[in-house]
Amino acid sequence: MGNIPMVPPGIEPDVSGLEARNINHYTNKPTGRPPAITARCPVVPSPRRGVDSVTSPTDIVRAGKTTPFHPTEIRTSISPSSAVKLNTTSELTNYATEAGGGSVMSPPEMLVVLLLLHCALGLQKLDLLYQWKGVDFVFPSKTTKEAMLRSGYYIQDNPIPLDVDVWNQDGEEKVFVTLPRFKPGTPATLTTISTKRNGDNMSPLLVPYPDWSWHREGVCDGITSVFRVQVDRCGRLWVIDTGMVDILVKGRQICPHQILVFDIRTSKLVTRYRIPEEDLKSNSVLPTIAVDIRDADGKCRDAFAYVADVTGFGLIVYDARHNRSWRVTSNYFYPYPISGYFDLNGETFDLMDGVLGLGMGPNKGDDTKLYFHSLASVRESWVLTSVLRNSSNFKDGLNVVPRKFHVSEEERSSQTAAIVVDENEVLFFNLLKSNTLDCWNTRKPYTRNNFVELDHDDDLLQFASGMKISKGKDGRQKLWALTCRFQKHMTGTINPREVNYRILSAPVDQLVRGTACEAKSSALTSSGRPGGYRPIVFEQ
Repeated sequence: MGNIPMVPPGIEPDVSGLEARNINHYTNKPTGRPPAITARCPVVPSPRRGVDSVTSPTDIVRAGKTTPFHPTEIRTSISPSSAVKLNTTSELTNYATEAGGGSVMSPPEMLVVLLLLHCALGLQKLDLLYQWKGVDFVFPSKTTKEAMLRSGYYIQDNPIPLDVDVWNQDGEEKVFVTLPRFKPGTPATLTTISTKRNGDNMSPLLVPYPDWSWHREGVCDGITSVFRVQVDRCGRLWVIDTGMVDILVKGRQICPHQILVFDIRTSKLVTRYRIPEEDLKSNSVLPTIAVDIRDADGKCRDAFAYVADVTGFGLIVYDARHNRSWRVTSNYFYPYPISGYFDLNGETFDLMDGVLGLGMGPNKGDDTKLYFHSLASVRESWVLTSVLRNSSNFKDGLNVVPRKFHVSEEERSSQTAAIVVDENEVLFFNLLKSNTLDCWNTRKPYTRNNFVELDHDDDLLQFASGMKISKGKDGRQKLWALTCRFQKHMTGTINPREVNYRILSAPVDQLVRGTACEAKSSALTSSGRPGGYRPIVFEQ
């Protein structure tokens, strides 16, 4: 067994795990991530195997007739992202006292305890599903691809995947990937992942959605440039099209901003709404959309969309039933100057982006919370959607209900981009500076003590620009994240020979099991307000 530590009965050592990588369940290929722990969770031994009963880490150690130990505290890392602190004032300390107490836990014993804690807590990291150095597409023909390459309509290193969302129904699945036209040479801006691969099983080709005819630059009845999308519970894809191209170069507005809604099952357009000029600023860029289905009868006719204006510092509300929109203003949509400096993985730049991240909470009665933040910010804000849906609150560019908007009293340790809220009111976010996936149970105060680090990877989790939750036919929620190393695009240091774009996923219940994000109880702040927020109103 060489370097494999001895383990007591009930633990099966996984020799292959020392060399193997985690397996992508979609492709059955290694993911490139090391296993979180190299042993399988034990089956509780039965009396027929010579053990009376095994119900705890202490019992396992006793069953193996191991040397007594007397740790006062163990702190170790089961995985790069999961630090587990074990207080041995409980059963383990009791055992140490009973056994005579002066010895230190041996390495095999420590492995056993950590394995059992891992199994008990259900610790899991995100699975790496797809990755690309640069993306390629399913072209109508080889001749078409060659023509696009010659003309510069397709420049292989320039397309930048930014967002992901997933549709599941009756065993069919579509994974949507957006590619805003940040640079010249992005031939399609909205795609799905195909079954075709380009040499690497984890690097699938992308298929323009609904088809190539929608992606002709300058044809405003098609799709021009999409940052983010959202799949709603009615099987529709909501698309916010900025109408801009070459955004990171010089930025040209060649078509109107518009909202498009597709029936995913048929890939047919069911709604097109061109946003009126009076709802926009001269410099408006619309990168994020959040969808609010209000129908009590489940017929999906009463729907609203909330669209972030990251450079115009506002929010646009679209009432789908009445086919109209209005602009919402708030001080919290602006960038925070002190947070406009970014230092991410050795890349530094200034970016004064306003409201970007939008996260829709679950419907509770007649209302829903919309969580939001500026990219240049380390605070989280929220507002009830009933406030946003009342257009009389925002006539003539004024906000007559500023105290209905709330901002967190405490701050995150760094900026974050995309967020998503699950059906249990847990908000997931990526701390950009530390490359972590974190969660916050929104029923608890917004404090760092209530943030839980679920995953940490300095390579895979660089700049999560897209984050969504889908639900499979088994009813389980699944978190999806797209990371894109966007900081390297800002500084012009992207290396096309490295993997730069990744899609990761994991079941939500496994990610949060045993953490504060699994808690069901609500909590109030000392001020009596839920969620650790206070209204702050700046002088107009």
